[in-house]
Amino acid sequence: MTTVNSVLGPINTDKLGFTLMHEHLMVSSAGIPQVYARLLGDDYVERIVQGLKKAKAGGIDTIVDATTFDLGRDATVMAEASRRSEVNIIAVTGWWMELPRFLVGLSADQFADLFTHEIEEGIADTGIKAGLLKAASDSAGVLPAEEHRWGASRSQYFRKKGSI
Repeated sequence: MTTVNSVLGPINTDKLGFTLMHEHLMVSSAGIPQVYARLLGDDYVERIVQGLKKAKAGGIDTIVDATTFDLGRDATVMAEASRRSEVNIIAVTGWWMELPRFLVGLSADQFADLFTHEIEEGIADTGIKAGLLKAASDSAGVLPAEEHRWGASRSQYFRKKGSI
């Protein structure tokens, strides 16, 4: 039986149904939903849930929320939205195209540790585990600094898992 981590726990892959592979329930600067939720409107979670319910009615069973930590990912909102809409949501770990300045200079090992933790233990203190590892680049392709971080992190993670 093959499973993938969803925001509500492991799910058998044969239960995923029709899946959208790159969605975003919400994108913001990291910390905005947690600290400045009123900027998003009092009903932002309800708007997310209603959108997912419409998607479910249209035949969508699962989404992969490709929002990384640097894009304001909030795993607790994802879990609530999944419960209330009955749409499976798979969270990602990894990063978007440009790392925030304060992260430049971190080692590949530090990123690998973060990504491994989010897959095996959970995101922040939530216990909600990421199901996929994401790395994005722009039209210029993977730049040398990104290749160093991503390549080393990915290799270290999969070596730990015995996949390579």
